[in-house]
Amino acid sequence: MLRVAFQVLIVAVICRTIALAQIDVGNRVLVSHGEENINHVEVTSAADPNDSAHLVVCSVLTPVDEAGAWTAAYVSFDGGKNFSKTVEQRSILNGRQEVSADPTCAYGTDGSAYFAALSNSGFDARTVFFKSPDGGHTWLRPVSLFAAWDRPFIAVDQTAGKNRGRIYVSHNYRAQNFDPPQPQQFNSAGGIGLQRSLDGGATFLGPTLRLALGGVQHEAINAENTVVLSDGTTITLFFEGDPVLRRGSYIPDMDGSLKVISSSDGGESFTDAIKVANHFEDRNRSTKATLPNIAVDPGSQNFKDRLYVAWHDSGPELEEGFVSYSSDHGKTWSSPLRIGSRENDVFQTTLAVNKQGVVGLIWYEGVPGAYGYAVRFAASTDGGQSWLTPVAVSQRAPTNRGEKWMMLGKAAGKDPVTVRIFRYLWQSSGDTAGLTADSHGTFHAFWIDNHTGIGQVWTAPIIVSDRVFPNGNADLDQLDDVSGLTQVELSHVSFDPAGQTLSADLRVKNVSNRELDGALKVRMFDLQSELCPSVLVSARNEENEIADFFADNAHKHLPPGEISNEKKISFQLRGMDHCQQNHSRPLVKFNARVFSHIRK
Repeated sequence: MLRVAFQVLIVAVICRTIALAQIDVGNRVLVSHGEENINHVEVTSAADPNDSAHLVVCSVLTPVDEAGAWTAAYVSFDGGKNFSKTVEQRSILNGRQEVSADPTCAYGTDGSAYFAALSNSGFDARTVFFKSPDGGHTWLRPVSLFAAWDRPFIAVDQTAGKNRGRIYVSHNYRAQNFDPPQPQQFNSAGGIGLQRSLDGGATFLGPTLRLALGGVQHEAINAENTVVLSDGTTITLFFEGDPVLRRGSYIPDMDGSLKVISSSDGGESFTDAIKVANHFEDRNRSTKATLPNIAVDPGSQNFKDRLYVAWHDSGPELEEGFVSYSSDHGKTWSSPLRIGSRENDVFQTTLAVNKQGVVGLIWYEGVPGAYGYAVRFAASTDGGQSWLTPVAVSQRAPTNRGEKWMMLGKAAGKDPVTVRIFRYLWQSSGDTAGLTADSHGTFHAFWIDNHTGIGQVWTAPIIVSDRVFPNGNADLDQLDDVSGLTQVELSHVSFDPAGQTLSADLRVKNVSNRELDGALKVRMFDLQSELCPSVLVSARNEENEIADFFADNAHKHLPPGEISNEKKISFQLRGMDHCQQNHSRPLVKFNARVFSHIRK
């Protein structure tokens, strides 16, 4: 066991508390007030980048006394203290309420509010786009975009470049709509469609298309949301994979990868796709579906244009949440970093980045295979390398107890008369949740809570009161990250069963041809155990977070090929009674990065 006790990765990962950081969750506010008899699911949200008082959140509304559903947008003009519903997308067909779905909303550069949704739920659905020139008070007649199968998203170019104000709408595009038509053996989208508006949403050009290109007969593409970099480049996230063949038929388990595709000419053409990470979702096992999503740093001093992606995978036993980041415009991506609980399902992972460069992340956390979840929030102040201790956002966990169900009866022909529950509620309350950051840097979380028996939209402001540190700590700000020039080594590993304490000597080897001098520090974070997932690992003292190797060294330099002096580190383990009998997995692992000065 001691041979695999430590696994030191020279990469940046998650979940280590940064000293003095604080996350404050404000008062919870009922967004959908006055509609307590209408169920709400699937929220998305946006904040006006130029006015912190303006927020918009959109949702699907489903009545309990009739079939069908529609979409609507709620607007706040006081920073989230009060909301009012000011626009709806509803249609009646043959006297019945049609199902409008997949709402999305955004703000323009001039304070205009935008809201879009599918016109209905059929394969003839179109995206209906609304504009409010006064920020959401009143709305113009909608325009209809191209035919779609699923899930539109709005993005706006907020930069100072030539495409400033350009509106993009991306979503799944049906295979039958391609020219020439593409075969569609599975009920899914055939590719990405991206339309653009150059006149504030009055008309739309395109779409620019990207088909499923893998050559697999049942391959499908699901487009996610789009973001815009500071130079006007659009980055669209999408999932490309294949339905899984089980029991002789294709079912909606999707096994494939997350990818990004970009456009540097204002949405007129796409570049080649780049892989972010593998992705698998078992929708047959649960209905905790979550759309992966991408966010971009809007221009902070340290992390301008850094991209972040969040998603959840269906693991062997649990739904697992992950994040990854890119610091080179999406060309390369960090290894997927697992976030949240190791004992409960983690899903509905949703990202936002504020103007200071703080990354916010919410997720739903619930018992595997059961209804009910709590909403949690974490933040990163070092560009996604590590994450502050998560905090609870929702006061109560939604549940199916006391929930009001709509009952629908069906007349008999040759079949028996049936009564069914029309339950337009996934365990995750849809495929999306809402998180946005206003112009002051305050995060606003939006989620569904049904503890009253009806799913309602709730919100709360979240303030992260901590500085942003490029290297994760103020003591490291003036140093260079030399992790790629060094190797971290361990020796004299020992374990005290009585005190459940693991100790070792840590040292650094310079494996480059450059001399390091002036300082040599190792930052250690993300302490965890893979052998014993329930074990709580903590440093024995505060010095274990940052080890200073030159503090007692008069020479203060490390030539090429040389090894530093050793530093004793130790960790306290709690809860080892539930360890797995698999000694190939590390008892303790942590991540380390090395910082120093490179001699010129």
